[in-house]
Amino acid sequence: MRNLKSLITIAIVSLVLISLTEAQENTAYTSVISYTPARSAQELIVVEQEVVDNPEVACEACEIGSTKSRIRFGSGKHMDRWKKVHAKAKEHAATVTARNSAWPKPFDCADRQLYTSMWAPMIDKGFEEQCVLTSNHFDPLTGKLNTFGNHTVAGIMNNMPQARRTVFIHRDTDTKINQQRMSMVKETISTFYGTDKLAKIEFSNELPVKLRGAEAEKITELWYAGKPAPIIPVASGTESLDATVTNN
Repeated sequence: MRNLKSLITIAIVSLVLISLTEAQENTAYTSVISYTPARSAQELIVVEQEVVDNPEVACEACEIGSTKSRIRFGSGKHMDRWKKVHAKAKEHAATVTARNSAWPKPFDCADRQLYTSMWAPMIDKGFEEQCVLTSNHFDPLTGKLNTFGNHTVAGIMNNMPQARRTVFIHRDTDTKINQQRMSMVKETISTFYGTDKLAKIEFSNELPVKLRGAEAEKITELWYAGKPAPIIPVASGTESLDATVTNN
């Protein structure tokens, strides 16, 4: 009887253990299935579409999980940047080398322009003062160019280069006089040279000291008349002026 009870007890314990084991396996299987459920074909299409529409942006410096990602985001992108920098440096070096090899030819013109640029305003002002017409060039009664004015305009038209062929008229305070003088100069150029397009006519604020020929000649004569007569000193002991000049 004792052996039979022991066998029954062992059989009951074995059944209980087997039931517990099957229950654990069923629970584990159920948990696994519930954690990773199988997706339908429609769900997979929706997920793939979301990945395409919202792609993940990989880090440019740290995404080195595969060869493609390294080429696109990591060392490959750094290599492309280095190539661009190297190409730019190479181009700059070639430019500097070519410029140094051609020296000083490309710099001559620039140096001349820089050197002469400081004189350009002075040259322009000098031409303007030389080609300006003042009240001395116009008849006070008729307003036309007098002989002095006609000769001045002729000198500008015949002697000045095309780039400097500009007749300047001193700007008077009276607007009517300015317009009259402008018309007279245009008429004179058109009459003697066929067209008024050969020279530009502009107003100027310059007022150089210019006189008529007769007045200039009168001043010159008075200057000479005011000077004392020349005296040639005769050395003592010489017999003639010729001896003094020749030191004989």
